[in-house]
Amino acid sequence: MLKANYAPARSEFDVELKNRVSDYLQEVGADYYDFRSKAVVFYLVFSLVSLYSSFYIIDYSFWQTVFVLSVLGIHLIMAGTSILHELTHQDLFKSKIVNKVILRIFDCLLCFSTVQYRLRHLKIHHSLTNVGEFDYDLDTNGAIRLSPSFALKPVHRFQKFYAFFLYPIGILHIAWVEDIKRLLTSSVGVQSHERWQVRDWLWLFASKGIHFFIFLYMPAQNFGWTPVLKSYVFVFLICGLGISLIFQVSHVNSKVEYYNDQPEDGKLELPYSWYRHQLRTTANYGTDSFLTLLLTGGVNFQIEHHMFPQVSYWHLPHINKIVKDLSEKHSEPYAEFSTWLKAIQDHYTALGRLGVDKP
Repeated sequence: MLKANYAPARSEFDVELKNRVSDYLQEVGADYYDFRSKAVVFYLVFSLVSLYSSFYIIDYSFWQTVFVLSVLGIHLIMAGTSILHELTHQDLFKSKIVNKVILRIFDCLLCFSTVQYRLRHLKIHHSLTNVGEFDYDLDTNGAIRLSPSFALKPVHRFQKFYAFFLYPIGILHIAWVEDIKRLLTSSVGVQSHERWQVRDWLWLFASKGIHFFIFLYMPAQNFGWTPVLKSYVFVFLICGLGISLIFQVSHVNSKVEYYNDQPEDGKLELPYSWYRHQLRTTANYGTDSFLTLLLTGGVNFQIEHHMFPQVSYWHLPHINKIVKDLSEKHSEPYAEFSTWLKAIQDHYTALGRLGVDKP
């Protein structure tokens, strides 16, 4: 697995940033705000179970069904950002067993491997943000060109129109195609990794079997296969679209930079320090909105999250003020959109530029 060597974090910006954030975290204490993360976990678990179970209890009309399924999809998005994403970076509970059990539940809930998600998200995306074809979060197998490093195809000229119709299938594609592909090839994009152990094979197929039984086979026995399949696809299309737009707008827009550095002798040397690289490859949105923070699990503070990935998202609004203050003081770039909608609009523009070979 390729590793990037960032420039030493010795600039005044780097040193001041590390010191001020460290002082802040020591001041508030390691467990500060932990109750909020736990409260969100309990709320989402209760809501997901209640929403799903309600179909066995209440005879919804067509439009009531659409509404409840939409709410279910939105709660799946929140669970993905506030629970799965957070657990990928840090523990939410002191018990290692509890954290591991929650991840295993997500294997069954979303039907994609959290082990593989951790690999692609931590070891690849966070380590190689917007770096060539190595950032797998920007690799769409040629369907959408999200970086100048990927080959330009004639169809990409229209990607700003069709991308928003492909984003919704993201979760379904990862669950039923990409997981199996990665398992068989032991690769993530252009990078190879160690082959999976037998237990990983067994659990991957077991978790997908559990998912199929709970969310497809069991309800089909009560409601029939056609309405269940339609409902299933509808919920995961909502979830796929939401997750895609929450994450992609932060790294594919007109304000970020892309790097096409290639490794030499197995090493990838990047020009900036870790912190300064994140400033150039990441953008925030809606940082003044508590609702956006809650709905995205702090992903809207993407710059600060990339700088300090193991810090709970409840700390990011305060760290955001530190980073912005020091960026202005040391003339470092800082990309931010006032709302999520404006970030999506800019993402649309960026898709158009990338579709005609303009970074």
